[in-house]
Amino acid sequence: MKIACIFIPHFPVHVELKYRNDIRNNPIVIVRTLGSNQRIVDFSPDIVLGESENSLSNILSKYGNAHVIQTDDNLYRREWNSILDRLTQKSPLVEDAGFGMAYIGLDDIEPINRGGAQFIANIEKVIPYDFPAYIGIAESKFVSYIAAISSDNRGVFIAPSSPGEFLSKFSVDLLPVKSSIRTTLHRFGLHKLGDVSKIPSAVMEAQFSSDGRKIWNLANGKDTTILINRSYEEIIEDGITFSDPVNDIQSVIVAADLTLDKAFLNPFLRGRSVRWIGLEANIYRQSSWSVRCTFKDPIGSSRLARTRVHDLIYRANIPGPVESFSVFLSGLTKETSRQASFIPEVRKKEQIEDTVRQLDTVLNEETPIFYVREIEPWSRIPERRQILIPVAR
Repeated sequence: MKIACIFIPHFPVHVELKYRNDIRNNPIVIVRTLGSNQRIVDFSPDIVLGESENSLSNILSKYGNAHVIQTDDNLYRREWNSILDRLTQKSPLVEDAGFGMAYIGLDDIEPINRGGAQFIANIEKVIPYDFPAYIGIAESKFVSYIAAISSDNRGVFIAPSSPGEFLSKFSVDLLPVKSSIRTTLHRFGLHKLGDVSKIPSAVMEAQFSSDGRKIWNLANGKDTTILINRSYEEIIEDGITFSDPVNDIQSVIVAADLTLDKAFLNPFLRGRSVRWIGLEANIYRQSSWSVRCTFKDPIGSSRLARTRVHDLIYRANIPGPVESFSVFLSGLTKETSRQASFIPEVRKKEQIEDTVRQLDTVLNEETPIFYVREIEPWSRIPERRQILIPVAR
């Protein structure tokens, strides 16, 4: 299968520049704060650092005029999803590989696009013109990524069908493995993919186990990983923009009520309920504020959501004047109401299952909760006496 890699380097930085004119004239460092620690998420392309200089203190010592801003993952995700949605209109197979990188399957559409030239032209129109875009085409994902970083901005690089020699000049730092493994490769004098390809695969596998086989295959242009089509989550969005930034919390409450009413009147929601609501406020000359509230039982009207939303806004520490306010409805479901059982044992089981589903929604993953059932209580082997059965979803 022919695969195209779409690569937009420093995607979070370009999103921030799109929305904030006040930071355009200086370098930018985007950080994520966890307690007292600040981890660098991204920085401007004009910031050049050595391998041991990728800490915030080192950056600020070299670039004292740099703007340090907090990461806004909701904004980046919304912008990236918008690009992915438009890419999906061009190809039925699109894999989301993280902010700024996507893989597209070309086999089903290439014949109808004059050998792919028209398709590539359409891809360039999908990506905003103020974002850089590098496109690489190859027979596998890893080689298409290497081809993308070899292309010019808004250009296309097609990797050779036998990519071994093409890959040999690139650094092992491009391998999708743990940083500790890449450090070990450098310590062994294997700085280029060509150096790795000359080592017998058995030696690499003996040193790095399954990662060694993966490294050797990638260095020789053999990537058998398949494209995983992105999952689509339906989200209903509505918002309001203030003529002037507001500091009054009551004005934000009124804006929340208006946007909630409009969102729940959306015709796409008719006959359905929502499991969670996201609130987001764009703050004047700062990163946006956002919060998410999850409901144990799906709700189908704004009236049922107002008390919870008001409480979140009143307790929130909104960091500055609000320029605009948005509401996002997701977790759409047909489930609106359910009659509880009169039998206590059944009702207790339903309550457990509801609680587990609620945990799944809050944690965004399947919670490992099980029933303990006896199967051979007479067995002398303890492991055979009982079994764990997952709680039904």
